[in-house]
Amino acid sequence: MDLKLLEIQPRELRFEFELLKKSSCLVHLMNNTDHLVAFKVKTTSPRRYSVEPSIGAIEPKSISNLTVIMHAPIVLPPNMQSRDKFLIQSIALPMGTTDIDPDMFTKDSGRQMEEVKLRVVFISPLPSPVLISNGGAQKQEVTHQLGKDFEQLKSTKNAQNVGYGKDVERLKSNKEIEELNLRNAELQHKLREVSWQ
Repeated sequence: MDLKLLEIQPRELRFEFELLKKSSCLVHLMNNTDHLVAFKVKTTSPRRYSVEPSIGAIEPKSISNLTVIMHAPIVLPPNMQSRDKFLIQSIALPMGTTDIDPDMFTKDSGRQMEEVKLRVVFISPLPSPVLISNGGAQKQEVTHQLGKDFEQLKSTKNAQNVGYGKDVERLKSNKEIEELNLRNAELQHKLREVSWQ
């Protein structure tokens, strides 16, 4: 078989990353061959994602869609970078095969197997407040303020008691409001971490 068993789009899974909100991504699997093709999806982070369906078969000259769901995250990843990956394994099967067994996808099954890796990319719905660029120089003022706010949260142990009234009065643009909302979400998350300890 010179033809690839499956054409897979996209090769980069883009998830809008928001704390405490799940996100999903659609993956298209196209079988351009004259064979029945079985597939299995694996991930490096099975607790963070679920795939529907994660195993199945695609008829010749047909398309199947997968939904990859990222469960609601409770922690911000460093620099909003993901190290998560997905692996889609595919094998050709005789027509009429109805039972797709996960053991068919082992290296010692004797079947020729194709593997395609997909990267995960997080997309931030809001600009990151950690570093603000100012003519090439980076300021860490927001990080410093976040640390002060976190200390205040630790002492009160209640995010609702933290007043942002003075900050809101000083806001002059929608961008500042969005940054404040993100900071608030981060603080609420850190408060939960403190209460779990």
